[in-house]
Amino acid sequence: MSRPLPQPGDAFDPSVYAEPRTVEGVQIQPTTVTEVKNIHSFRVFVAGLELFKSVTVIAVLQDENGNSMTSRTFTFEGAEYLAWNNDDQYLVNKVAERLGFTLTA
Repeated sequence: MSRPLPQPGDAFDPSVYAEPRTVEGVQIQPTTVTEVKNIHSFRVFVAGLELFKSVTVIAVLQDENGNSMTSRTFTFEGAEYLAWNNDDQYLVNKVAERLGFTLTA
């Protein structure tokens, strides 16, 4: 459905725009976007487990108020998986290491 373009002086008619629309896959020239985020903490969730092979975790990075800022996914296999041995602190340490974070208290 084609919508008429509003003209100067036209009254706004919200019914014309009432149906939500999504446009996906719009191609653009590659553009670098830099966003500065101050991460103060993170939470770790086990997202997947393949017995005797690997564990996949999601690290949710948080701001100073505990709000989720972004997330990262990591898979630990082989020696790292075996060293985990169900020790949650091991996963926390490995995630911090991969992110380049220094753990505090």
